[in-house]
Amino acid sequence: MPLVTIAIPTYNRASSLKKLLDRIFAENNHLLGNVLFVWVSDNASTDVTKEVLASYKGRSGFDYISNPENIGADLNIASCFASCITEYIWILGDDDLPMPGCVSNVVATLRVQRPNLFYIPAKWVNEIEMRDGCHEIKNYKVGFGSARNIATRSHIYITFLSSWIVRRAAYVSRPDSDIKRLVGTNLVQLEWHFLLLEQIGNYAWAENEWIVATAGNSGGYSVLNIFHHNFNKIVLGRFSQDRDLRLFYADSMKMLFIPGLIWNMRFESAGEFSSCSVPDMSDTIRDIYRQQWLMRVLVGQIGLASPRVARFAKIAASVLGRAWISIQRFKIR
Repeated sequence: MPLVTIAIPTYNRASSLKKLLDRIFAENNHLLGNVLFVWVSDNASTDVTKEVLASYKGRSGFDYISNPENIGADLNIASCFASCITEYIWILGDDDLPMPGCVSNVVATLRVQRPNLFYIPAKWVNEIEMRDGCHEIKNYKVGFGSARNIATRSHIYITFLSSWIVRRAAYVSRPDSDIKRLVGTNLVQLEWHFLLLEQIGNYAWAENEWIVATAGNSGGYSVLNIFHHNFNKIVLGRFSQDRDLRLFYADSMKMLFIPGLIWNMRFESAGEFSSCSVPDMSDTIRDIYRQQWLMRVLVGQIGLASPRVARFAKIAASVLGRAWISIQRFKIR
């Protein structure tokens, strides 16, 4: 049986899906069917995804399913996890791409070290280019450590699906595992990420960026709701034996993600900011930063002040965030 499954939930992204499959197959043909299996779950796409998938039919170490109807992103991701029978699963977004050499180095690490979780940092771009040498891994060094070590290295990217290779066998062996527990939160993957972080085990991380990820530019207040309300609710139900780690995750979104999201909502293309009233924005920021007055002031300026003042506040919030994560790495190591 193969060691690891690369599972790809997809919907209406035929072009980027083809880029991803071509990259995997071109570089890892010697691994397919032996230690590597590739599985695609098409969530009732209406573009040419079915034709793209059919063109790979019969390849060793590859299979796919086409859902008769769209079951939603969360359930499609959970179904990928539930369908996997290999020891490890790597769920890759259909618009993300492993850099050259990434997959073979992931397999090599899993074979020798058997970590419960393996974190792969991403290089974020607006559009992935396929030119040779466009994206290269600078080094293949891998670090190892505790749950706290990997948490402070990955922080908010615990939510980023494509960055995590999961020891599925360790997760399903837990009597309290429930693959579909978080369906409907848009953060279904935190079920297995957090459950494995709660147990003693070996954790690994790449010291450099090994994948290229497409930056999101939509969502607005729905994204704010997911990464504040939903994320906090999930975190508060976890890490009962490690209060420091629970507080770290709760604060990481406030310090490292939400200031940039508010900026993007207002000045970039992350949502219809203009449709939100000033009182609504003020109340939201006050609710998020109830106990962090300095960040409340800075993020309030990002959301409500003049563009010049907002830019200064964004820079200040970024500096404060970097200082915070440095302190946390020392504090909870």
